[in-house]
Amino acid sequence: MITNNYGGKMKRVVLLLLMISILIITGCKKSTEPEDGSYEVIITHSGYDFSERKSGDEPNADYSKMDGETICWSPQPNDTPNIWGTKIWFRTSEYPAKMYKLGPVDFESVSSVDDSRWQDNFDDKPLVNGDVWVIKALDGYVKFQVLDAPVDESGVNAREMWWVKVKFKYSPNKNF
Repeated sequence: MITNNYGGKMKRVVLLLLMISILIITGCKKSTEPEDGSYEVIITHSGYDFSERKSGDEPNADYSKMDGETICWSPQPNDTPNIWGTKIWFRTSEYPAKMYKLGPVDFESVSSVDDSRWQDNFDDKPLVNGDVWVIKALDGYVKFQVLDAPVDESGVNAREMWWVKVKFKYSPNKNF
């Protein structure tokens, strides 16, 4: 009697293909975490929570957790008249704000928070492309670099909710 072992070979081939498929799907899955720990996001007037990476624009957003927001007027109460709608600023959720502008420095060169640099007047410090900022968040610290902010009044007024794009890195302590 001659036996046909075709069915056994086919089962092994199917099993081998199935195992390869599982390996490819699970082994080649892209990580959602960036290698350097930084993220590119849009911040609006609805706010942003850096530690949770959540925008105030998301459904069911918890505004009490937002670390700050964008505004198109001076963050200083009544200090500078007639600047509404001319630039976009970042305002922290806590007042007085703990933040400082480093200017157009290398993002990766900022490795820690410098407590001697906290600033208290931001009238002349709107968000400018390329500038790096450090802020005290509600539950940690953030460094961010402005990637896309309007350069003039018409650009400010054309942006819904005064959005800006930033690259940021959050830390629960003073080291990035």
